Amino acid sequence: MSFHRSIFFVFISCHFSVISFSIPVTASEVTIDKPIIKDPQRNTYYSLQLELDRLNNLIAQDNNNADYLYNRGWIFEKMNDAVKAEKDYSSAIEIDKGHTDALYNRGLIYLKSNRYDLAIKDFSEVIRIKPGSADAFCNRGNSYLAKEKTKNALQDFTSAIQIAPQDPDLYYNRALIYLSMGKKTLAVEDMSEAARMGHVQAREYLNRLGNKL
Repeated sequence: MSFHRSIFFVFISCHFSVISFSIPVTASEVTIDKPIIKDPQRNTYYSLQLELDRLNNLIAQDNNNADYLYNRGWIFEKMNDAVKAEKDYSSAIEIDKGHTDALYNRGLIYLKSNRYDLAIKDFSEVIRIKPGSADAFCNRGNSYLAKEKTKNALQDFTSAIQIAPQDPDLYYNRALIYLSMGKKTLAVEDMSEAARMGHVQAREYLNRLGNKL
């Protein structure tokens, strides 16, 4: 299971997105990264409203299914209704306290709405359950940055890099933290690594310094 990251600060180059997947019977049936839910029988895409209607019917029959509530929360979020999305994610978590997808997406809502302590709590729970989630570390790092807890943010981005060493965004973000701390040498090292992997902004920064790669 992979997660997306949020972008909250101007200097954070991660994406803000949520996880989407087709309506599952079990968690193992999820299909990740579909912008709209796909019907495998017809190879076409349902409209969000059609899926919402279907989910409402499913929840009416079984309102104790965490996956149904989670997926409806995702639909609401795609419809730009963060209030209802948060409510459904919270309901899914009440049913299944280990529902990392709901915890993660609710954390993103908290982060986007400046509720940083709540975001940190949700991302920390994701990390506790799935310590290999680089994106949860990244977003918790974003939350710490918002609270000006630079050392905590640095630790989280370092942990994310240890998990996903081929992700140039993580090196770029950590470089920006180093710059804010006045550690230019370490920042250039991370910028160089990000640029080596093709990170455009990192390369532009190095070019401004005269470091052609």
